[in-house]
Amino acid sequence: MKRLLLTICFLAGMTLLSGCYRPLFGEDLPRNQYVSYDEARNGPQPLEDKDVFGSPTPALHRRLVQD
Repeated sequence: MKRLLLTICFLAGMTLLSGCYRPLFGEDLPRNQYVSYDEARNGPQPLEDKDVFGSPTPALHRRLVQD
């Protein structure tokens, strides 16, 4: 019984601790190795567009279109 209670407490503690961590990469770092080239060539590329309802959606069409 004591072992079962200890196991449950350990699993509950691991569940609570697993959500608190520092992100691996910061938001100010480039998303890939081509970002600096693209920004020098075309300016900063949009990451999000607004849809007809005003919700943000990924700007895939604008980012993938060939100039």
